[in-house]
Amino acid sequence: MYYVYIVRCSDNSLYIGITNDIEKRMYAHIFKLKEAARYTKSREVVELVSLWITPSRSEGSKLEYRLKQLSKQEKETLILNPIIDGAESIKIKPEYFEEIYLKRKNTLVKND
Repeated sequence: MYYVYIVRCSDNSLYIGITNDIEKRMYAHIFKLKEAARYTKSREVVELVSLWITPSRSEGSKLEYRLKQLSKQEKETLILNPIIDGAESIKIKPEYFEEIYLKRKNTLVKND
């Protein structure tokens, strides 16, 4: 199973990526770990705005490519109505991003 996602950065830009472990990938983006994308290392990731689940890397990569071809305005519209090529985004509870941040923060404190 692969996740294709869109995150919003503090400068209001959008980053689109793919992963097989969404929680680990969000940690990397939020805390600018070495595994994070160069793009998100230079920006503050503030929100996970859309998330799709695909059964294979191949299908996920095709969806990621399709999303990256959209204009910024089309991406913003997609965030509001998250259906593309028959695939519908899963609902993200508002607390999800904060839970990842707090979980990671608690892990870091325990390891100090």
